[in-house]
Amino acid sequence: MILLCSVDLFYYSLIGLAVYHFIGPWYIGYLSDDYFGAIFLWGVIVRGIHLPSDIQSYVGIIQFLFFLIPLTLCLCSSCYNRYIQLQPIASLNESYCNRAIRILTVYILFGYALLFVLYWSYMNTASYKLAWILSPFSLILAIFSFYLYGKSKQLKIGDFKLLQSTTNSYHCSIRRNTIEMDNGQNIITSRRAEVKNH
Repeated sequence: MILLCSVDLFYYSLIGLAVYHFIGPWYIGYLSDDYFGAIFLWGVIVRGIHLPSDIQSYVGIIQFLFFLIPLTLCLCSSCYNRYIQLQPIASLNESYCNRAIRILTVYILFGYALLFVLYWSYMNTASYKLAWILSPFSLILAIFSFYLYGKSKQLKIGDFKLLQSTTNSYHCSIRRNTIEMDNGQNIITSRRAEVKNH
């Protein structure tokens, strides 16, 4: 998760997606006969009239649990695998178990998340005519997810800002101080200090 948060694109995209989930409009389109409206977490707006929510909170929880969390896990695993590939000492020989875990956590999880958002959004907007194309939580969300997944496969080592600044610029050394006591015994104290590479 730290690797994912160190890449600005993924950090701000996933935070923005989680916030948009609560303030949204989820779906935009013709909600009834010739009346254009929008569906939010907190209700529906049709012809300027606010209708209180009935099942939108359940729909939001389902989409949050079955799409946003698997997408985040998939991007975490994809960023981790890309970071391992970019390491100069990384061995490219991969065991069968590691390959199976990567396939499960990246490819299958991403395929599941993408199919879920396409199916879920189509089932929720099938009667709203153009809502499947116009809505931010339908086809646009699937395209955005595919874009993030593609970017996770093309990361460079410079994109991992947090780890690069902590691992490349500092190393630790230990300072030892000796304290003499009145009875002739020595007490050695050690202290870890960060020393900057020059």
